[in-house]
Amino acid sequence: MHTSSVQVAVLRATTHTPTSPPPDHSITAILSLGHGTRLAACKCIQAVMHRLHGTRSAYVALKCLITLHNIITRGSFMLRDQFSFHPSAGGRNFLNLLTFCDKTNLESREFSSWAWWYAGVLERNPILLGVPDTLYNQRNDLVYEVMRLVGEDYRTTQHYIMRRLGELGDRMDGLSRGELTELASCVKRLEDCKERLVEMFVNRKRNVDFWDLISQTKMKAVKLEAEMGMVLIKMGRSQEE
Repeated sequence: MHTSSVQVAVLRATTHTPTSPPPDHSITAILSLGHGTRLAACKCIQAVMHRLHGTRSAYVALKCLITLHNIITRGSFMLRDQFSFHPSAGGRNFLNLLTFCDKTNLESREFSSWAWWYAGVLERNPILLGVPDTLYNQRNDLVYEVMRLVGEDYRTTQHYIMRRLGELGDRMDGLSRGELTELASCVKRLEDCKERLVEMFVNRKRNVDFWDLISQTKMKAVKLEAEMGMVLIKMGRSQEE
């Protein structure tokens, strides 16, 4: 595939229109590049990254990030492989949007904060709860698509955590006191995020079950840790006697 054809596909997916996300057919066209040659996949990633780093438009930046998100979650192995080996990839802030700001007007500045936040989410940085406070912007179809994709990742993560905690619950009695302390601390940190996460994402039944499991796991870990501590105290007293 010619470079110009790849660039056209990327441009069609990342227009300057402020109100709409990339059309499904445009995303599909880009994803199809991952089923051709490795060179085509490489050119695709280069074109998207060049578009992302070359634009001053917050709307274009968001659409580039949506495109990359689809590549990460739906792209072929070859396309994802080329993305992982892109020269700018691999670092903590490899999408390099920390200083990005579209100063065209107030709205573009607000959308710039969405672009910065979304890039951090894709970089797997721990900033999910730092979503811009302008949640009313979710009425914009572009931001709605961002939150829809992030929400899908969040629900996938929920399912994974629930499965792992379910497995852990069956063998929690065999954990050491230190492991119980660490587990309780981890679920407590997660529980502290509940209010913001419920605000960000629809509170469906899975959310209720998820937070119930988090609470139950924390209480069981704390209880077992306390019981183990009492046993150690009694053992210490017995040795002194």
